[in-house]
Amino acid sequence: MGGGLLGLLIDLLDAPLQLGPGSQVNVALDGVNVVAGGVAYPLVTYSSPQIVNLLALQQTPLPLQGSVPAGTYTSLELIVDPTQSNVVANGQTYPMRFATGGSQWGGWNAPSGQGLVALSAPITISGSAGSSLTVAVDFNVLESVSLHRDNAFVKANLVVASQPSTVSGVVDNASGQPVVGATIVATSPSGTVVNTTTTATDGTFTLHALGAGAYTLSVLNEYTSVSGNTVTASGNDTDPGPTLPIDLAPSDQLNVGTLTD
Repeated sequence: MGGGLLGLLIDLLDAPLQLGPGSQVNVALDGVNVVAGGVAYPLVTYSSPQIVNLLALQQTPLPLQGSVPAGTYTSLELIVDPTQSNVVANGQTYPMRFATGGSQWGGWNAPSGQGLVALSAPITISGSAGSSLTVAVDFNVLESVSLHRDNAFVKANLVVASQPSTVSGVVDNASGQPVVGATIVATSPSGTVVNTTTTATDGTFTLHALGAGAYTLSVLNEYTSVSGNTVTASGNDTDPGPTLPIDLAPSDQLNVGTLTD
């Protein structure tokens, strides 16, 4: 690392998971690190874990701000305390169990058997002394959390971007009524799903943490996430839903208007 400090603002956001009124996805955040050469550099640390309801971050981010030695970093980590993390839904509290194996959903530890967990995402962060950068992190509980029996299983699929862009809009049917629970998918030119979200009760949506570049925006009326959550739209007229090519500049805030489904 070079001399001097690099200022970093990390905006923590979330994409919704439809769990019913009053639901919470509570993550006990112990701190945030950035990593270079296998060494973790603390950006934010707390004397005790901060309980963050991710479902409250769908429009307004939680700012996590600090300074680290100037230089280039290759990933960031959210440090989480599993013993204080849970999902509240359907009148029940589900303790979080985090994946520990290499497979997508294999290898789990009970919260009482885990220490702090580092949820990592690759990203290149580079800056000189005295400069500052903004990074968006979308936890995306739709893709990361699955409720099964009495537990909330978590395999974090963090979506991260420097100079992040957002895409917003509304999905209506031919009569102008909102389509609720449609899944909005941003796909790269190579066909990789970059990020997802779902439409709210008024048909609106916002996709966070997209980097600059070209994407295909798709409206899906039925979708199964990597975590096994199946989302089915209501109020739609067509199937499949519409698609739209978009091209984002750095720090873009694109509103695509109304998409008819």
